[in-house]
Amino acid sequence: MLSELSIESAVKMIAEEPCSYLVALDADSDIGAAIHSGWETSDFIDEGLLSYVAKNNGLIFKAVGEFDDPESGFVVLGELELIKKLV
Repeated sequence: MLSELSIESAVKMIAEEPCSYLVALDADSDIGAAIHSGWETSDFIDEGLLSYVAKNNGLIFKAVGEFDDPESGFVVLGELELIKKLV
């Protein structure tokens, strides 16, 4: 669980680590199952991870673009209602 104070650190981490994701799942979800399933290298997001998060009604945050790219930012994948609650 991220507190409001740790959100800034988490966002900074995924912005600085191009191969990282931030996954948000319900407290009852088994994140260990996602971690132990093994992730494949991909240009964007591993399909297995995306499938697991979608089935468990979660969100994936991923940084896109390089630091000097005018279109850099973050992508959030998940149910629209969950994204609306977050915003």
